Amino acid sequence: MFHTEMAWFRSNTMLSKGIHSVNTDPESGAVERSPDASSNISSLWRWVLYAIVAIAVVVGAKHFHVQDLLKEALDWIGKLGRGGR
Repeated sequence: MFHTEMAWFRSNTMLSKGIHSVNTDPESGAVERSPDASSNISSLWRWVLYAIVAIAVVVGAKHFHVQDLLKEALDWIGKLGRGGR
């Protein structure tokens, strides 16, 4: 009884290696890939997009002199008196 249950368990479970999982079908011998492989590729592109956006923000801040603009705004707020503290 135990060997039969183990054989059924092995044939109906997912085999995993690293981050990719495969499901084996004992009747056809076919191997089915999980959709995780495509999500890893899109995850990589998402991080590439984040890096590009971060670089664009830094370059834009340098180009438009954002630090100077913020300093001027804080000086103006300080000149408002008690309300601007």
